Amino acid sequence: MRLFTCIDIPAYIKVALTDSLGKMRMGNCNVSSAENMHITLNFMDDVEDKLLDRIKEGIDGVSFGGFDVEIKGLGIFEDKLHGILFANVHDENSACSRLQKNLREMLTNIGIETSSRSYTPHVTLARCTKIGDKLRDIVKNSNEGFGKFSVGSFALKKSVLASDGAVHSVLYEKRATSPAPR
Repeated sequence: MRLFTCIDIPAYIKVALTDSLGKMRMGNCNVSSAENMHITLNFMDDVEDKLLDRIKEGIDGVSFGGFDVEIKGLGIFEDKLHGILFANVHDENSACSRLQKNLREMLTNIGIETSSRSYTPHVTLARCTKIGDKLRDIVKNSNEGFGKFSVGSFALKKSVLASDGAVHSVLYEKRATSPAPR
């Protein structure tokens, strides 16, 4: 099964992101549905069902304090075949990256492979077959703020591919040991 850990984002930020996407020409892109927008921490492809309890136990062993994030500006991940348009995630003291690293180490210790790419906290907005110059210019000049929020939990989710896109369901949720500092 396809699993991932993520931080859910509030509805008002999803609305702001969706409104911003509506202003762009996205001809070669498959836009993410608002309900599927989140900050991905780790993606796990083809996990055996029997490992689910071990993953949940491992998540219970990962301690983290709440932290604040801001979704601001746009970026592009690009390779030879496609590109991903995303919203940048800004946080103090690299809290997202530390949480992602701790989860990746836990998953590796129980024998689950995750991406070996360097981690950049982001919200995926669209997957594109081609990134055009207009979209590149929009991203280059983007500094729009979409909202701020306090992270108080993260989730383990299952992703099932369907003809009209992925369907995500929450399998487990982990709460922060303390709220975000004020």
